[in-house]
Formats: sequence, structure tokens, C-alpha cells
Amino acid sequence: MPCRQFKPTRLNSQLTILGLTQLNASSLLGGKDAYIAWVASVAPALQAPTEVKRIASYDNYNGVTLHRLVEFEFDNIEEANTYLEREEVHAVNVELPNRASRAAQLMFVLRSDYVNE
Repeated sequence: MPCRQFKPTRLNSQLTILGLTQLNASSLLGGKDAYIAWVASVAPALQAPTEVKRIASYDNYNGVTLHRLVEFEFDNIEEANTYLEREEVHAVNVELPNRASRAAQLMFVLRSDYVNE
């Protein structure tokens, strides 16, 4: 698997929600394969709402334990809140702790500190 270097770019979106999950394959029924299958089953519901501008996921390149970072981009906090309050999105967030060893959700505002123009 090729290593993809992070290169910051200017984004139109102003708000990013980062979801970080850790999967300990030995502690969860079905391990990584079951988690990936579940993600595939819920992805359409997460991608469909118009509030979310982009969703991207990243797995750690090195390491025995799967760490996944999921990035959700929104134009503003109002759209992010509307998205998170949707029944289908809320259902995924409720189920996530049953599918991962650890899960966290953080909100970030894009800054220009490291943006190369």
C-alpha cells in the first residue's frame, strides 16, 4: 500500500468533524472484517444528506491495531448540527461504540496556518 503524504490545501468548507475510532480486532466479534462490512452498510446513509460536503476516511498506515480517522466537512456549524441531529446519522453514532474499542468525535474550524497557496 503506497504511503500518502498529507498536503494541506485550502478548502471551501469551514468546519470539519473528525471521528476517530480504534478497533481492537481480538475484542470485537468479527474483528476488522466485520467493522469494515458495517461501515460499508452505513456509508450511504452518512453520505446522502446535503449538509455534508465531503467524507473521507483514513486508516493508520503502520500498526497492528486499526485506527480509522473519518473526516466530515461542512460549510458551517448549523449544517453540522442539522446533520448530526438526523435520525440515520444519530443511529450510526449510537451504534459506533458497539463496533469499535474506542470512538471520539471532535469539531475543528479550518485555519490558514499551514495552507500553502
